[in-house]
Formats: sequence, structure tokens, C-alpha cells
Amino acid sequence: MRRNNLDLIVIEFIAVLNVVWALLPNRPALIGTILALPLLFVLPGYTLIEALFHQKLLNSTYRLVLSLGLSLTLAILGGLMLNVLPGGLQALSWAVFLGLLTTVFALFAAYLRRRVQVQGTRPQRQRLGLNISACLVGLAITMAILSVLY
Repeated sequence: MRRNNLDLIVIEFIAVLNVVWALLPNRPALIGTILALPLLFVLPGYTLIEALFHQKLLNSTYRLVLSLGLSLTLAILGGLMLNVLPGGLQALSWAVFLGLLTTVFALFAAYLRRRVQVQGTRPQRQRLGLNISACLVGLAITMAILSVLY
């Protein structure tokens, strides 16, 4: 069980490390940047993909592209939300937001993985059958609506 969730445990460690780093008073910017890059560009999207596609084995290329795209989308929407809140766009608010999002998705993915193991079904290898043009049109409409509302 623990071996199957090793990726989620490492992800949680990185998320917690980012929040702790943001709480430190005198911190070097270079180390903080190196710690924050995975949390910003990969980890929220990866955990969301693990939660959404827990019964499908995706190709590593699809997994990487979807992780990057979802992470950037979550970061953009989170930035819009954090800008409206009184705390604003600070290192601590970013670390807590992205860390909390990653934690929630990772816990949900671990729960779904455990449920699949209890039922005894094995994940099936499938290609992601998304219509790219429909996804892009939907994303463009969503961004247009959000920009007009903002």
C-alpha cells in the first residue's frame, strides 16, 4: 500500500516543505525558487490527474503535458482568486494555496487507489480520447468569461 503511494508521499513532502519555507523569516530566494517550481508547474496537475484517471494508465507523455497544463491553469485561477482576497499575492499565500490544493488532490487520489485495490480491479492501459479542439474552445470561452467578469 505504501509502495503504491510513494509518489503521493513525496509530493506531499514537497508541498509541506514549500509552506514551511515560506514561513521562514530570512530565506534565500534561490532555494525558495527551486522548491517552488515543482509546486507551481507540476504537482497540483499531477495529483489532479491521479485523482481523475486513477483507473487508467496514461502514457507518460500525456501525463506530463496534462500535468503541466492543469498546474498552470490552477495557478492562473488561483492567482485571480488570491488577488481578490485581502492577503494578496504573497509567497505564503501562494505556498498555502498550492500546497492545500495539492494535498486535497493527493488524498483523494490515494483514497481512490485504495478503493481500486480493495475491489481487485487492475487499471487498464488506455489512450486519452479527448477532442483537443473542443477542449481548446471550451478553455477559450471560460477564459473570456472570466476576463470579462474580472
